[in-house]
Amino acid sequence: MSFRLFGIRFTITVPFCLLLVFMLLVDRTGLMGWMLLAVLLHEGGHLVCMAAASARPRAIRLQAGAIRIEKSGRLLTRREELRIAAGGPLTNLFCAGGGYILYSCTGMPAAALFFAVHLLYGLFNLLPLLGLDGGTICYLFLSRRMGEERAGRCCKCLSRFLSAFILLAGGFLVTKGNPALLFTGVYLIFMQALKGGGL
Repeated sequence: MSFRLFGIRFTITVPFCLLLVFMLLVDRTGLMGWMLLAVLLHEGGHLVCMAAASARPRAIRLQAGAIRIEKSGRLLTRREELRIAAGGPLTNLFCAGGGYILYSCTGMPAAALFFAVHLLYGLFNLLPLLGLDGGTICYLFLSRRMGEERAGRCCKCLSRFLSAFILLAGGFLVTKGNPALLFTGVYLIFMQALKGGGL
């Protein structure tokens, strides 16, 4: 399904809808609602940084496991790209700090959950892996020192190594009754496939 809003083309894919419905149905803890809020604030952080750089989004695509924002307009500098990539995770970490302060002052369980979800989501997206903000940040730093081609190869190798490590660790934890890390490794492989194996 596609539509235009404020001049931006939004696309919502069927896999995204199916995944969202499935996760909401199986969630018995209410955690999914907090995760959705973290994702929305994360993407909002990117959009605010894009607006600050006068980089209007051309399209936003909601697909299984990811939200893609396509930029339009002028070519951005490396510093602007870096700020936009970091905007999402930093928004989550800022929210985590607010949640921690609120929990410290009130002891509210919801504040503790808000803190934990935003902290984990922010740190997860800072991992130097293709398809995540951390991978983009890593590439931008490395490309300045060694050129775009070598930086791309380096980031690709690093992503494969870390993904393989996470999959192996996840496989071990499955034997202990915890499949979460294995699912994370599969998700990371999926994200890299969406990126086409490169940056």
